[in-house]
Amino acid sequence: MKQLKVAVIGLQFGMAHIEGAMGCGAEIAAICDSNEEHLRFAGERYGIPAEKRFTDYRELLHRDDIDAAVIAVPDQQHRELSCAFLKAGKHVLCEKPMALTREDTEAMIRAADESGCQMMVGQICRFTPAFEKAKALVENGTLGDLYFLESEYAHDYMKIVDNWRADPLRHGVIGGGCHAVDLLRWLGGRPAGGVRLRHQAAAAPGALRRRHRSGAEV
Repeated sequence: MKQLKVAVIGLQFGMAHIEGAMGCGAEIAAICDSNEEHLRFAGERYGIPAEKRFTDYRELLHRDDIDAAVIAVPDQQHRELSCAFLKAGKHVLCEKPMALTREDTEAMIRAADESGCQMMVGQICRFTPAFEKAKALVENGTLGDLYFLESEYAHDYMKIVDNWRADPLRHGVIGGGCHAVDLLRWLGGRPAGGVRLRHQAAAAPGALRRRHRSGAEV
């Protein structure tokens, strides 16, 4: 099997992706960050030579030695970078949330469809053993017919220090609560009716409820 060659863009969240890619046997073909100190630190930590370190992602788009790109930059840039790499013929793993607007997510999906490349969003909860077990219990019928699902997500946004996290577009339900929303959809399927959201405070999303096929509010 051909060894996958990966570029990781954004080296705050991207450090974990470097370790994950290396742990799966992939080659780190390039790392990229506009912050040169982050770039130097990651390069030295993982033994990535200077010639594979870049401050501008555009330099990576048409390199033949890159099969896939990990997009771990601030959410506001997900559409720009994901679409650029997809159009350049690279597979993409984009950090969650996928994007901050429906328009952006639709543009990313179109870019993936038109490119023929694979795009995945890093909804890591789907790979958590406890949630994998819950999914299996749902699918094998152990729990019977689902009629109620509830998911909560709590995060202290009062101590935010990164400006990109404080962007009003990055509502708590999008920034972190996307984990809860994604798990509801993954475990319960596509809702037949509307969706209701109860938001307890600006810093902490509360419960998300929706109406399932049975008509029950979940």
